[in-house]
Amino acid sequence: YARGAITVQNEDGSSSRLTGKGGAINTGEVLKTGPKSFAIISLDDDTKMTIRPGSSFAVEEYVASRDSKASALLRLFRGGLRTVTGFISKFNPDGYKVRTSVATIGIRGTEFDARLCGDDCAEENRKIQEKNNKKIKNAVARVVYQRGTVRAENFRDEERELESRSAIFEGDTIKTAEDAYAVLVFRDKSRVSLQELTDFRV
Repeated sequence: YARGAITVQNEDGSSSRLTGKGGAINTGEVLKTGPKSFAIISLDDDTKMTIRPGSSFAVEEYVASRDSKASALLRLFRGGLRTVTGFISKFNPDGYKVRTSVATIGIRGTEFDARLCGDDCAEENRKIQEKNNKKIKNAVARVVYQRGTVRAENFRDEERELESRSAIFEGDTIKTAEDAYAVLVFRDKSRVSLQELTDFRV
């Protein structure tokens, strides 16, 4: 499947071509999706990959054999992809790898996502934070007993120290230090006791 502008650049970068549904991609060629485009590709081992908008991707090495020699080395230059692996991962569980500019990642399992984040991720995170901030208006619980150091961390990664009667809000992560203890009472009168060295998120 293809939507929008999708190009394939040859291995040495000397030429490129537009492609669409049914278009072939060879080992070493770079598939590029435009800012409002995406593609779903099928590899010879029945791997299905969704390539996000604004991505550059290549299959650098590929052996689609039904034995322990099966392998795939994928390269993500920018953007992101989601993959459901085919028979290579069944015959060689260590055979799938994704290479990026910062790391080469071994893939275990049948489904995985990979993404190189830039300004687009920062903008998405800002929108998520704004959405979550709208939810955090009223206290959902209070500390009724506290011993030792107990802190809360909100969606903005801001920490505050808690004491008896402190308010707990949706999205808070409560953290107890060594030898610390806390009891929370929620609006529905339920109680939660937190032992030492606990991280508990509402």
